[in-house]
Formats: sequence, structure tokens, C-alpha cells
Amino acid sequence: MHRRLPRAGVGFLALIALTASLLTSANAASAASDLPQGGPAELPLSTVTDVDGQVVLGANRAARSSDFTMGAPGWPFDLYMSGWTRADQHFTWTVTQPAARTYRVQSLMAAPQGQQFQLTVRSGDASGPVLSTTPVTTTMAEGRWDRRLIGDVALPAGTSSITLTRTGSLSGTASLKALEMFPSSEYSAYQADVAAARADTSAFTSTPYGLFFQYGPWGGPRSGTKKSMEQQTNDFDVPAFVEKVKATGAGYVIWSISWWTYQMSAPISSVDAILGHGDRTTQRDLIGEVASALKADNIGFHLYYHTGQDWHLGANTTDWWQKQQFPSTYPTRGWGDRATFIANWKTVIEEIGTRYGSDLDGWFFDDGNAYYGYSYLDLKQSARAGNPQRMVSFNGGWNSAQITNTDDIFFGEIASNGSPWPGISAPSGSDGKIIAGPGVGEADHLMSITENNWGITGSGQQIITSAETAPQLRDRIATMNARRMPFSMNVMMWENGAWGNATQNRFEDLAALVHGGLGQLRVADTDQFITYGAGWSRNGGLARPFGNYNSDVSYATANGAEFSYTFEGTGIEIVSERHPTYGDMDVYIDGTLVQTVSAYAAGARQVKQVVFSKRDLASGTHTIRVVKRSGQYLVLDALQVLRPTVVNNHSPAIAYAGSGWSTSINRDFGNHNNDVAYTTVDNSSATFTFTGSRIGFVTEKEPSYGLIDVYIDGQFQTTVDARATSRLAMQEVFSTAVTPGSHTIKLVKKSGSFMLVDGFRVTPSGTEEVSPNVEVTVDERCIAGKAYVTARVHNLEAVPVDVAITTEFGQKQFTAVAADKNVVHAFNTRATTLDPGDLTVATATDLGAGPVTGEVTVEHADLTC
Repeated sequence: MHRRLPRAGVGFLALIALTASLLTSANAASAASDLPQGGPAELPLSTVTDVDGQVVLGANRAARSSDFTMGAPGWPFDLYMSGWTRADQHFTWTVTQPAARTYRVQSLMAAPQGQQFQLTVRSGDASGPVLSTTPVTTTMAEGRWDRRLIGDVALPAGTSSITLTRTGSLSGTASLKALEMFPSSEYSAYQADVAAARADTSAFTSTPYGLFFQYGPWGGPRSGTKKSMEQQTNDFDVPAFVEKVKATGAGYVIWSISWWTYQMSAPISSVDAILGHGDRTTQRDLIGEVASALKADNIGFHLYYHTGQDWHLGANTTDWWQKQQFPSTYPTRGWGDRATFIANWKTVIEEIGTRYGSDLDGWFFDDGNAYYGYSYLDLKQSARAGNPQRMVSFNGGWNSAQITNTDDIFFGEIASNGSPWPGISAPSGSDGKIIAGPGVGEADHLMSITENNWGITGSGQQIITSAETAPQLRDRIATMNARRMPFSMNVMMWENGAWGNATQNRFEDLAALVHGGLGQLRVADTDQFITYGAGWSRNGGLARPFGNYNSDVSYATANGAEFSYTFEGTGIEIVSERHPTYGDMDVYIDGTLVQTVSAYAAGARQVKQVVFSKRDLASGTHTIRVVKRSGQYLVLDALQVLRPTVVNNHSPAIAYAGSGWSTSINRDFGNHNNDVAYTTVDNSSATFTFTGSRIGFVTEKEPSYGLIDVYIDGQFQTTVDARATSRLAMQEVFSTAVTPGSHTIKLVKKSGSFMLVDGFRVTPSGTEEVSPNVEVTVDERCIAGKAYVTARVHNLEAVPVDVAITTEFGQKQFTAVAADKNVVHAFNTRATTLDPGDLTVATATDLGAGPVTGEVTVEHADLTC
């Protein structure tokens, strides 16, 4: 570890201090009046970064022209000064130090490319003789922030002034966040420390996308009364949440431990100790349970943290923020003692990090400007308590400067309107690191809202899914993933853990498009490429509250009505409903009648049922045509297309063993994603775990390549030859059908100079659904002044069926309900009023071809006793 400078304090003058004089620049007289330098000289804490040896001269603390405007005044979201359009405007800092010292100075600034500035140092105050001038020329495009190295600047012992002005031919508006100064002798050591403290982000950046939940005690229900913090936390169903996340194909989750309010669904004792009460934490460790459950399924877990500042609730009105003693002078004039705030932050963050250990993969700290001027390396060390490999990111603001170059990964809040920054973001085929601007060298990343807000903040808030379709998201993700740039998509969630139906459907469709074996391409009934004949109508929205995909269906009542769809793939499934009024349909593939299927079922309506599945088509273009034959209705909810997907070599589902493995990027030979993984060592191997019905190994052929042994589920299959007279990219050298389900393919290098893995081509298994046939009825009644919900389940199968009835008021299970028999249970709500809600019946049995399960959801009405 490199030597560190001592920690700054009230009497700390060894590094630098600001004088209290009211000074203006003699040769930079402004047409506007000047504002004084902020803060008393004897308290320079807000401008000195202690253990890193960095001096931060904030633009909002400088003596400056009064016509500058502040970005996001009132709270430190941005805290930069803008409106810098003239040569007579200036920023001046007057400083003192006991001995002469040379500093390496860099500016944190945004200005049009090629604009010129000058840094002037004077002896004494700002009217003293000039000691040095240093020119500065901007290189970034207009509006882009840059951390620009100005050079080494010598400051004398005693008092001196530093002034920054615009020179040359002025164009456009400039903005300044700060001057950052390092003792020149310490700069190289600091840079080495930054590099040494960088976490390995490869697991995160190799994941195509993840989900971001601003969920916590601040949330509320879709309608009705908000639960207490303890009740909301206790009622959250962790296994159900994890299953929904898995269905989306997300590789990680970012979960808010604080946000709209500073409340935590976990027993964090340091928060209780700071407040003197436990009203902002819970007894159940919901966050720990979520983290552990996700990690068990190899899904990464990260926490988002909000400082608890309460400007959106009423400035300095909450007990938590009052305890931080955050100086009111800091947002406006850049000075004030933030020691209590920083000490509390470290205490809380270290407890959380220690508590969750290796289950917590990363931190995303919002309001990063609140910490500006303190050692981010020191803060990073606290954030890694319990896991020294944990990723850390501080958010400087969605349109402001990246406030530190110590981040492991870019926070990425709505950067460039949801797209990579041209000339700044990692280029296609690169290692995923930012190449220019303040965040150069850190891993690239983007997070964005995909609904109407970041999260739910009370009762009655609606979730509106954006118009972006799964294919459109897939294309955005492909663009970012080519840069090794993961995409974190925000998901709103009501207090009971429910998501927007359209959001869930879209993410499940996205999983099918991005991941091999996770599903199939879902085509909604409203898709423009489905051709409907005469007599078709649509039913959706509030008129259809049954849980269909996108809350709608298309339907026809006349026999002979038909629809058709042309697709590319290896299979297709029809998603419809089963109901007593439905009948038969003829299904044709490529003009040939394949099967007549029935959508009839006695009892309650069953939604999202796969009534037809064909999974063994030759890869290529096909047409399905469906004709109504009987029944009152033919209903189409969606089509599901099965097609092979190439999983790239950097997928976390591929395990590389042995030695000699490396990655080659920017190959321009026609490889998938323009990269390959390769080894030069015989007996090294690559194992891919997948779910599907067919697997293919995609590699290159070339004269120096050799033989590869292939194993499926541990059993040797064949030896393939990757040699050819010239280089051939994207070659499927091995392919085989497998029983639909989960499998592994293993490749072992036998000979040749190289074995390359470009990817694997996976054909999904399909999801033909068979469920027990039961009829569910619900009744609401008053008994002794209390509301009761009664459920009756009738087994329509010829074999016994296990039944589990779940409501918000409790659960009841029945084992082996006999054929054609009923079970009944009344749930006491213990209330005089009953709001509308759902009752779910889960069923399980064996219909002769193995175990099958099902689920029926029925609404109960409101009732007042």
C-alpha cells in the first residue's frame, strides 16, 4: 500500500487551506458583480480529500462572477456552475499553505471541443503578481464532461490565488464542477491505488441484462390501504419473486435498501442506534432472504443506496436526515462539516456489507455528490466490508460529471437517453471499459426506467409499461452487449410483490430472444404479422381481468374462421384458454393438417394454456393455419415460436477449465459477437449447461486447429475435427438432438495449436402445459358480523388430485381429493369489510404420463357486513 497523507481536521494546515478574505480577480473583472469565496478559512473540510491527498476546489465555493448558474441547486445532485459564456467571467480560489509545493491539477469541466481556458496563479491575493499561467484546451464534444489533466502547478508558501478564465475564440457554454489537485509526488501512487482497488467486473459485464427494483416499505398496493412496514415485509413471498426473476432471464438484481424514504426491510441495528428507535427497520431480514435465494439460483445481487436526504419530502423534516447534521451551506456555497454524515454512512454501510458478505455483489450509491471532497477510496473500503471483491459505484447525477475515477462500474443512470455514449462508452468488441471522459477505465453500464416511474411510492399508483417491445429491447441489449455493457432495467412492484402484467410478459419474451433454452419467442395475438380471416374481434383491458398475456385475446364465433402466421424456427405452440364454451380447432403446418385439438374444459376458465405444440420441425420458414371447427368461441392469446439461439462464448453458463484460456476480441472474421474464447493447452475443457431439445457447437475451422472430444451429460459422443485449408468462421461442427430439458455439453481439446469456442446454438424445449381439470367456485358471506371467503374445488379428473387453496387470509391444503369429489373451506377475514381480491388454487396429480401441476386464479368480490 502506498503512503497516505494524514487525515484533515479543524487545525490541519499542512496541505492547504482557504482564506476568509473577500477577493476579486484584478485582471478578470466581470461585467457582473462577484460572489465571495464560500466558507471560513479555518474549516476547509469540504474541499480537502484527506487520505487520498487530493485537494478539491469546488466551483460553487470559488469567488466567482455572480451570473453563473448552479446545476440542481439546493441539494447536491450535480452542484456544478454553468452559464460560462464570456471571457470576463472567472472562478478564483485563494489558498494558503505553510511550505511551497507543486500540484498536479485536473479540471472537471464540460465545454465545446477545442475551447481554450487559462489557469493563472498569483502570489498573495488575486491582485498580486502572476507566478504562472497554464493553458487548457477541451477535447470532448459539447455537453460531455471530461476530467482534463492541466499539468503541474507550483504554489508558494503562504497565500496565493488560483483563477480559471476562458480565452481565445469563445463558442458555446462551459460548465465547471471543480479543480482537483494532487501533490505531484503523490499522483502516481494515487493512480496505482485506484488501479489496485478496481474490482473484477467480468461476471457483471458478461451478463446481458438485469432488473432494478426500487422496492421497499415506501411502496403500496394497487388499490386499498397501505400495509405497515412490518406487515408488508412479512407478507413478501421470496420464492415466488425469485421464480418471476428467473422467468425473465435476468442475470442479476439491483434492490433498493433505501430510496423514497429511509426505511430498510432488514434489522440494521446501526440505523436504530443513530435514530434511538427501530421504526425505520424491520425484524424480518427480507433483503438477506432475497439475496440468498437469488444467489442459490446463480443470480447476482446488488444493493442501491439512497442517502436519506429528504428534499422531496420537505427539506430537513425527517428524523433520519436531521441526525446527519448535513451543513446547509454545502449545496449552495460548497463548505461545511460533513463529518457526522460520513461517519454515520460508514457505520451503516459496513454493518450491511458485513451482514450479507458474499451474497452482496455490489453497491450502487446514489447522490454521489454528497460525498464529493472525501476519499472515495476510503469510502470504497467501507463499502467492501464482508466482501473485498464487491463492486462499487457512485452516481454523480444523470446529466452531470462522473465525480470519481475510483468507480468499478459506471452508475449509468439514463446515460445519453438510454443509449451508449458515442466516443465515450466502450466500443463494440472491446473489453467493456469506458474509453474517454471522467470515467475512463471503469466498466461501462446503463440503467433505465422501462415503465412510468422508478418505483411505487404509495397506494393507488399504476404501472404503465413503455411501448418498447421485446424485440426492440433485444436489439438495444445486443448493441450494448457487443460492448460488454450490461443493461439494468427498472421494474415497478406493488407491495404484494406483483408486477405489471405487460412488463412480466415482455421480459419473458425478452428471455426467449436473448437466451438459448429459456423459452421461446412469444407473438402476441395483436401482432401485425398474424393474418386473421373474417369474423375476428378483440377483447382486452379492463373488460378482460383474467390474466391473459397483455390482458387481451382475439376471438371468433363462426365455424370456419381462421388465422395464419408465417415464422422461422423449429417449432410453434398455440396459447389459448380452456373453457366449457370452447371447442375444436384444426391445425395445419405448411398446408398439411397436423392435428385437431380441443380447448374445451369443464369448470373454471383456465388461461395461458398451450393447446397445441409442434417441436420437431426442420429449421427454416413455416406457416401455421388454424381453423375453428366447433364450440362457441375460438380464442387466440399468443403464439410461441421455438427457434435456435446462439449463446456467446462469454455467457456465465459456460465453465472453462484447465489452463491457457483467453479471449480474442475485435476479430472481424465473422465470429458471433466478433469474439471467441480459446485455449492452447491440450485437455483444457469448456462445459455449457443449457435447457433445450437440440444443441450445436459453433467454432472456427483453420489449418492450425485440431481435434475436439464432445461429451453430452458426461457421455462421450464423438471427436470433431476443426481443421480446414482456410479460416472458416461460425462453423457448427457438432449438433445433436437431446431429450427436452436440462443438459451439459463438454468440449475437450485433444490436438492442434488452438481450440476455439465461438458459442452454442440451442433449440428451446417448448412448454407444453397439461394441468389437472378442476372447477373452482367462490362465495362471499357475512357470519357473526365478519366477512368470510368460501372456496369450493370440484375434482373433474378420474384420479385423485392434491389441492392447495391460497388467499391473503390464509392457506388450506387437501391431499388426494377423490375423483368427482368436492372440498370446501371458509376463510375468516376477521374484518367487517372485504376488498376485491384473488384466490388461487394449486393442483397436482399423475395423469399416467408423469406428475402434472396446475394453477387456477379466481376473483372474490367486495363485501360489507
